[in-house]
Amino acid sequence: MKLQEKAGKVGFDWNDVRAVLNKIREEIIEVEAEIAEGSAQALSNEVGDIIFAAVNLARHLKVDPETALRGANAKFERRFAHIEMALSRRRPNPRRRQSR
Repeated sequence: MKLQEKAGKVGFDWNDVRAVLNKIREEIIEVEAEIAEGSAQALSNEVGDIIFAAVNLARHLKVDPETALRGANAKFERRFAHIEMALSRRRPNPRRRQSR
């Protein structure tokens, strides 16, 4: 984010948040192309580009990217905990004897 802010100060920035969204779409297409190629290093580079563009989107929307990511992680943990509980209820407990 600091790099993007520095670049923005000298005019190297997107004028419209929609342009940032288009950049993210472009980067996703590039990841899809690299998946077909199978280069781990190229995939890593492209995923990095997506993350960089997502942080840029957050900056343009005046959203703190770290706070947003922490919130997304917490939401995922809550949802996953519900899934874990549901799965544990479905599995038979080996310590309990089943009635015959």
